[in-house]
Parts: sequence; structure tokens; C-alpha cells
Amino acid sequence: MYGELRDPPFHTYEVKHTKMIKFSSGGQYLACVDNKKIRLYSTFGLDNVLHGDDSIQCPAPGVSDICFSDMDTRMTVVTEEGFL
Repeated sequence: MYGELRDPPFHTYEVKHTKMIKFSSGGQYLACVDNKKIRLYSTFGLDNVLHGDDSIQCPAPGVSDICFSDMDTRMTVVTEEGFL
């Protein structure tokens, strides 16, 4: 038990070229954004949530914000050029 309390309850996970990170409303998803790609991870195991491709391509560069719905069933991406 002493070892469990002594070890920190967090881990370091490196995602290169990330310009913004955003947790979902419920906290179970983590979105990492670089210039034109969005990667979506599960916060419990840091597994990639997307099947097949590992990222979402944005229609325009420069993601300015990401919003999740209340129940985390939808994600909205807003770019600097006004794309949704």
C-alpha cells in the first residue's frame, strides 16, 4: 500500500506538434489539435477513439476552438477562417 501512495497518480503522454488540447464535457475524451488534424483519445487509457484513420482532417488550417455537446455525442470544430 505504501508504494501505491508514494507513486504519482498521473502519467506523461507526449503528442507532438499539438497547439491546443480540449477535454470533452464529461471528461472521457481528449482532443489534441495541430495545424490541420484533430486526434481524439480516451482519457482512461489514452487510446485512439477513431477507427481506421488516426485523425480528423479540418477543411481549413488554424483550429480556433473545439466544443463538445453535453452528452459528448457530437463535436464541433471552429477554424480561424470561420468553417464549422
